[in-house]
Amino acid sequence: MNEFDYLIEKINSCEFINEPFPHINILNFFSKKHFELIITSSEILRPEFENTELLIDDLTLNNYTPQHFPGCINSIEDYIKYI
Repeated sequence: MNEFDYLIEKINSCEFINEPFPHINILNFFSKKHFELIITSSEILRPEFENTELLIDDLTLNNYTPQHFPGCINSIEDYIKYI
């Protein structure tokens, strides 16, 4: 048994809610222990920076890349122009 099996149990035991679209709603999905591990991980908990350029430099050094979503600015240079 895997320590994350409880997540599969939570998903499997949920009923679909059909309005306004088919979905499930799981309150307290992660255990407190796992939630703390997630929100304190170095991938999530990034340092604060004095400006956007320094933040982008840090994210780039840590292999973060822009994600392409409709209506979003994908160019770092364009993003900086608009902030």
